[in-house]
Amino acid sequence: MKSKKMCKFIFVCYNDSYITEMEWIFMGSQLIFEIVLLVLAYLFGSIPFSIIFGKWFKGIDVRDHGSGNPGGTNSIRHLGRKVGFLIVFFDGLKGGLIVLLMRTGLIHVEYMPILAFGVIAAIGHVYSIFIGLRGGKAVASTMGLITGFNVIWAAIAVITFFIVTKITKYVSVGSTSIPIIIIILSVIWQVFDINLIPYFDQGKYFLFELPFLIFIMLLIFWRHKENYKKISKGIENKVTW
Repeated sequence: MKSKKMCKFIFVCYNDSYITEMEWIFMGSQLIFEIVLLVLAYLFGSIPFSIIFGKWFKGIDVRDHGSGNPGGTNSIRHLGRKVGFLIVFFDGLKGGLIVLLMRTGLIHVEYMPILAFGVIAAIGHVYSIFIGLRGGKAVASTMGLITGFNVIWAAIAVITFFIVTKITKYVSVGSTSIPIIIIILSVIWQVFDINLIPYFDQGKYFLFELPFLIFIMLLIFWRHKENYKKISKGIENKVTW
């Protein structure tokens, strides 16, 4: 009886193993920490860098120009390449920074997949709480999270983007090719058990990755639906290179 009381006081029996009360406390605090990180990822993703930098450097609200979309492509077209690419870089950090910190072990997570945090940041970019749940089209933030997750995938995706854009002359088509090639690469990495660069060459568990990658693909396609309507009508802007 005494030993049972001692066990009840000091340990909690769970799956044929013993977990101390302190470990239960740690598990709870770790889960809370990760939930807080998800919220912070969304808030960071929601920061409208195109509007902030546009007004700061050019005195322009990019939403009043072109497509009205506060994303990278519209920013480059109407704020200039320097400011535009600066915005693309910071939009990429939204999804990439937290994933990179987790991949390198600087932020430790146990209960939630790393990609979840990058995806939440991308959602923040698309549906920003700071500008009435409006935002960009998730392309730069997706490239950021993929760069942090698997730099080889990111390099191949960038090359694919330029090839598809060059052939079709539409940035929107090139942009929507990115999540497609990423899903294909995820399957290839699993089938052939590829691991070229430790820490930066993740992608061995595609059954866990695919739901997030498919969600990102659907989100990007959804955000580009108007572009495809314009393409069908022959009024979508084309690149000149």
